[in-house]
Amino acid sequence: MRFKHLVEVFEKIELQDGRLEMTRVLSELLVAVDAQEARIISYMSLGMLYPIFKSTSFNVAQKTLDPLLRDWAGVDAASWRAAVSTSHDLASAFAAFWQPQTAGSDRSIVQVYDLLVEIECVQGDASKEKKAALLKTLLESSSALEAKFILRIMLGVLRLGFSEMTLIDALSWMLVGNKSHSQAIENAFNVCADIGY
Repeated sequence: MRFKHLVEVFEKIELQDGRLEMTRVLSELLVAVDAQEARIISYMSLGMLYPIFKSTSFNVAQKTLDPLLRDWAGVDAASWRAAVSTSHDLASAFAAFWQPQTAGSDRSIVQVYDLLVEIECVQGDASKEKKAALLKTLLESSSALEAKFILRIMLGVLRLGFSEMTLIDALSWMLVGNKSHSQAIENAFNVCADIGY
């Protein structure tokens, strides 16, 4: 699946009010992808790259990203502050101003995941600068919507409004069209503590 299709689904989920509708949309997404993509989606939808016991840490603070994003978006400080203040979200503010060099990438979910893992794994001298350079390259070939969710994943706050339990229900819906398997899936999750697995 293309990453652009995933973020369209994330956007649809973000606009949903009810948990049941979120569960339905998630189950439709999960049934349309292969096992590797489902694993990645499970992590990404919770703002992570890995299971909860192996924490995702980009070590990039909002304070560090704020001036970089404003600069990359090419917006004046007053307009940027107003957008961040209104949305309470650096990623949404950036997406509001972002004019990518291309119409958006044709990258797969796996390709974007691998690029995010690469950014997350950068360590050592000048790691902040290296991470910023990799992120900028990734964003330059991303649509505004793709950029919004890439940044939210990096910040660990996807703002979709659900937890592992909604994913567990979505897996049950994917299998049998209702929540009747949720307890068995939850039991398996409690044993392995890896929602993607």
